[in-house]
Amino acid sequence: MSDEAHFLLRGHVNKQNSRFWGTQNPQLIHETSLHPLKTTVWCGIHAGNIIGPYFSENDQGVAVTFTPERYQDMIRNFLVVEMAEQELGDICPKSQMLEDVLKNALKRAESCIANRGHHLADKIIQS
Repeated sequence: MSDEAHFLLRGHVNKQNSRFWGTQNPQLIHETSLHPLKTTVWCGIHAGNIIGPYFSENDQGVAVTFTPERYQDMIRNFLVVEMAEQELGDICPKSQMLEDVLKNALKRAESCIANRGHHLADKIIQS
């Protein structure tokens, strides 16, 4: 199991759905870059061990999105090395926690499927 995610670095919040109306033009300009700074992170779980995180960056340390070439490079130069360094008997101390989180997520997914997208009667997150 693996996944990648984008994390915005400036606390950017998408406010496109927020509109404020007034009787006068406040003559304010709020400039922001079209593409905020972000980083792309990959992480995997294999045999109960966490592999990663892997930050997708170019040679200057600037975050870049995964392309097929970058993904292959990550597999060859990071993933294979990380998996080779993990011993078979080595158990991650957080593996039980991750297993519990996965079981809870599967229960929530089953509830969503059973309710066919309708409101869930009980709470979703259980401790």
